[in-house]
Amino acid sequence: MEDALGVELPAHQLNGPEVDELRRALEHIGDLDHVIACCDELLAGRLGQQGPLVQALYESAVISYARCFNSGRRDKITERSISEVAGPSAVNFHRHIIAMRNRHVAHAVSDQSELRIGVIVTRPGDPWDVVGTGYLSARRVADDATGITQLRRLATLLRELNAQRVPELEAAVAAAGRAAGEDVVRSQPELGWTVPEITISSGPPHQN
Repeated sequence: MEDALGVELPAHQLNGPEVDELRRALEHIGDLDHVIACCDELLAGRLGQQGPLVQALYESAVISYARCFNSGRRDKITERSISEVAGPSAVNFHRHIIAMRNRHVAHAVSDQSELRIGVIVTRPGDPWDVVGTGYLSARRVADDATGITQLRRLATLLRELNAQRVPELEAAVAAAGRAAGEDVVRSQPELGWTVPEITISSGPPHQN
């Protein structure tokens, strides 16, 4: 952040309940932004395409959406929130998306795919024999355009719900910083990222 003269101002990390609450709201917004971006890609003509990209976009969208409702999050979004911003009928669609997440991710064997196996036999009238095996496989990789549009709309509404809370939560963090005092705040590390050093093993030395 810069001051009125364009001079970069220092920013220090802060901890506490106010920070945690703001962090969770921003995490929700980030997840829902990802949902919206995936839906936009799918609605831009990709739904009729073959290959893994459509499935990857859909699964990424439902995983990010469902993360907002994880039981481990204290400030998780609730079905009541959905009903308030999108109407009671949207709750059923929300449950459908959570079920899709569970089927695509949580189950080792997905009920979204089907594999039928049979045998190939000789024609009627010819000597009877089994001459080979055959199979037919199909997999549901994504909802149709209507479902993707509904998911995008719901994610957008929930994002707006969280975004409306951000100014108040930011003010609470600022107030907590003021209450902590200059010495405490300036003693905290400055905001930034430390990239861990990664050592790549090349394996045992090659011997001729």
